[in-house]
Amino acid sequence: MENRDVSNTDVLTQVAHETDIETELFEEVLATREQDFKAQVFAEYNEALSSGINGVPAVVIDNRFLISGAVEVEQYRNALAHYREIRDKENED
Repeated sequence: MENRDVSNTDVLTQVAHETDIETELFEEVLATREQDFKAQVFAEYNEALSSGINGVPAVVIDNRFLISGAVEVEQYRNALAHYREIRDKENED
């Protein structure tokens, strides 16, 4: 399923069929709610941008620390260690 244009409804229908989703029902829902789906995607995209997220994957720790984009595992370890440090200091107060 890699390298397909998921903005193309024919591709989406094909993927639905390949994953055993009832194709007729899928096409009906897509036809009647496509604009709703697009609006939701754009709203979530804009929310992510306003939160500083500009890459995938994005991990947010405690609504305070953001790791955006593909990074090495060590960066996750460092961020979690830093978060624990701050959390422990806050709990001491």
